[in-house]
Amino acid sequence: MRRILAAAALAATVVGCQATGAITPPSTLGDATREVVITYLIAHGMAESYLMSGRANPSSLLELVRYDHAALVALRGNQGGPSWTSLSQASSAVRALMDYTTRMDADGGPAGAHHS
Repeated sequence: MRRILAAAALAATVVGCQATGAITPPSTLGDATREVVITYLIAHGMAESYLMSGRANPSSLLELVRYDHAALVALRGNQGGPSWTSLSQASSAVRALMDYTTRMDADGGPAGAHHS
């Protein structure tokens, strides 16, 4: 269910961007922070869904915790004194969590399994 919601949110974002003809960056630091937090919540839900699928091995569990923790710490660091630099760091950490979860989930087999 969460994957469906995440996919719907992503599709709505893409459709919204296509409707305007271009992706416009957020105009304020507050808007950008909100977008990164929403993206983190989606990435966290993707990671949780993958964990609950039963395909994660102990190694991938630890990696997911590491990526999720790094993203959360970066987001919290941005709250102390928000800046475009700290927001960029938070965004990168959130993107790394989403990328890792996507790679593991797209494998189609147990996490960490290597296919030839």
